[in-house]
Amino acid sequence: MTRFLYSILLSILWLGVWAQHGPEVITDLHVHASQYNKSLAQPHRPKSIGDTLNFFQFKTLKLPFVEDFSRTSFFYSYQAGTYDVTNHFHYKRFLVDGSYLDNFIGTTDTTYRYVYNQLLDSSWTIVSSVANPASLIQFFNYENPNIPYLEVPYFKNYNTLDSNYLNGTFGSGIQYVDSVVLVNDSFTLAHCSPNDTVFWTDNDVFVNNDYPIQPPTIGVATFDGADSSGVPYDWSVGPNYFPHGKADYLSSAPIDLSEYSEADSIYFSFYYQAQGRGANAPQNIDSLVLQFKDTAGIWRNVWYSEGYSLTGMTEDEQFQFASIWVDTTYYSNSFQFRFLNWATLTGAVDLWHIDMVRLDKNRNNNDKYYLDGAFIYNYHSPLKEYQSVPYLHYSAKNDTSFFMLDSLVTPGFHNQHFNELSLRLFYTMEGDGLGPITCGESNGNLAPGVSCFLSAGCFDVAGGNSFQLPKLNDSYEFPSNITGNDTANYEFKIYSKGVASDLIRSNDTVTFHQKFYNYYAYDDGTAENGYGLNVNNSMLAMRFKIYKQDFLRAVAMYFDPISINFFAQNSPYMFTLKVWTGNEYPENLIYEKDSLKPKFGTSDFFTRINDFAYYFIDTDLVVDTGGYVFIGWQQQTNQVLGLGFDRNINSNENMFYDIQDGNGWYQSQLPGTWMIRPCFGDPFTTPIGMEEKSPAWNFGILPNPANQTIRLHSNQFEFGKKYRAEIKDISGRILINADATEVIQVGELQSGVYLVSVVDNRGVSFKTQKLLVSH
Repeated sequence: MTRFLYSILLSILWLGVWAQHGPEVITDLHVHASQYNKSLAQPHRPKSIGDTLNFFQFKTLKLPFVEDFSRTSFFYSYQAGTYDVTNHFHYKRFLVDGSYLDNFIGTTDTTYRYVYNQLLDSSWTIVSSVANPASLIQFFNYENPNIPYLEVPYFKNYNTLDSNYLNGTFGSGIQYVDSVVLVNDSFTLAHCSPNDTVFWTDNDVFVNNDYPIQPPTIGVATFDGADSSGVPYDWSVGPNYFPHGKADYLSSAPIDLSEYSEADSIYFSFYYQAQGRGANAPQNIDSLVLQFKDTAGIWRNVWYSEGYSLTGMTEDEQFQFASIWVDTTYYSNSFQFRFLNWATLTGAVDLWHIDMVRLDKNRNNNDKYYLDGAFIYNYHSPLKEYQSVPYLHYSAKNDTSFFMLDSLVTPGFHNQHFNELSLRLFYTMEGDGLGPITCGESNGNLAPGVSCFLSAGCFDVAGGNSFQLPKLNDSYEFPSNITGNDTANYEFKIYSKGVASDLIRSNDTVTFHQKFYNYYAYDDGTAENGYGLNVNNSMLAMRFKIYKQDFLRAVAMYFDPISINFFAQNSPYMFTLKVWTGNEYPENLIYEKDSLKPKFGTSDFFTRINDFAYYFIDTDLVVDTGGYVFIGWQQQTNQVLGLGFDRNINSNENMFYDIQDGNGWYQSQLPGTWMIRPCFGDPFTTPIGMEEKSPAWNFGILPNPANQTIRLHSNQFEFGKKYRAEIKDISGRILINADATEVIQVGELQSGVYLVSVVDNRGVSFKTQKLLVSH
């Protein structure tokens, strides 16, 4: 009860802010958009009682176990394997009706094939229901691989809907999930072949390079209150309920320790950091826990840390080191360890980050050094002002002083050894009309145990010479795009060579893709926090210098879903899009569009992965190169709108707000970047990057012509995915957003021709169809 009451207090604090300068508010995100890869149609599976997710790996791992999260080592792919029984193997297998399957999803509840008829009033009535046949599931384990220890009948975990339409017959085969069945009884099983590169049996954590501050190596595993798909474990925040409990798990594959004794001195170590670039630090009850599985198969707590706040948000922050002796209680041929965290379960909150997990023999409690040099951050654009600009604007070259940095800004390099590290760094680039080309190498010796940011100059510990990558020519011009398109893409790589016995090679290279698309961007594409103003009718504006006169076609903005109802039709979160021109501050309003709402991606809710919402300009709006253009809004609420806030790039010198207090515009005081991008060029209704499936991926509309309602059907609608339908007028304005698998109301549309498109949860679109509405 104490933990629950305390969690209420912490949740109230979390709903507040980490940083507030006057009306400026920073909040934790609710959704990791870059992690989002599942449909909301499939709820998160509970971790204790109920659904289970089991991964079976046959071969146990051997020492040493070393993981720095710079590569993918999660259990993602499944295939059939062989079943040898030795002390080094640990597996289970299953049969479905006599055949081995890679995976199976089922329920102990009976499911059915339904046939429906649609009545004149557009309602549906059931005609018949037939139970689906049961499948017999047989379970095996390594102790006796030839005789099943359990046989259970299971059914498919979805019902099938067929319908006979009044004006014709069609067998749509629409598959939909019965949420009661899925939540209560569904399970997933998988098995795979031996794979020594697979370290983990689950993937709840968020592997990223954006949240940690000065990690030991590039890439960390982040624990929070969002599940493996990046969405909250529980949206149910209310006046008397703030969900708090166990959140993310990170469990190792089995590791063979059976051949060791206490004299081998086996230690487990890792680095950890609370908060990082998260807005709110974990509190005392938001703990990080490490557990070992003993020889009896019981998980035991061996280490934990209560939550704490960082003293600042600068590069002086360090990860902390933890080391645990592994005693003989855990020496088996299937030893496992796992991390878990306690957190508020409403999103990317109460963050913990871990890095450089090591399990090995012949170690001691303070064995934190090893021969490895590693980059610690991602690389950013070599452009001086932006991360990306439209290619045709770049090629116009109206202001070359804004283009290239005079030297490379490197992402930091960490010498993790107790001796000097001889380092040789190279820089390469290739892309449209170029390369690949390689710049000359840079040499130097880095001091032991330090992180060095080469753009500021690191020193040769022997001679005191500044160590930097080669200078860039600030008048360098990317070559003409040989494809003749209005976009271009170049790949930069910085990599190290020369350390013969380097422990992990995957952390020795960083890559950046320089994109020249149809937008200007200060941000790197990933939000770490949400941003907003807490004053009704306040305005914000982001300043852009435009290189070429062009039509402003749309404004792209990233929004964090603050609540499950954030994007509802009756949402109070409204704003007016505004465009100004001016010099230091916004001066002349040249465009506005009111009654807009925040969106996640191209539709109202969870239809694109890590994407921006596009707000289209419904007139020919020309923006010139003189002065600046300012893009922003005036909000119609005192609630924070949750604009994406990039904490890894600081552009606040170009960010302004006005709280209508008579003092005009203020410059933002929060270091970071609002995720606002103006889009230029030819008219478009689909953002660059949206994939359109071939004409074979199609759907039908019934009835068509329509009067009041329509229904979409397609045999390409796949189980477990969410589909959104967008109905647009001929100019491309989206008039209706709806669930593509439900009845869609079109009675309020005027008679005429409309365009209907369908987008799945990955942002993949089906072929657009025409709809005729006739009243």
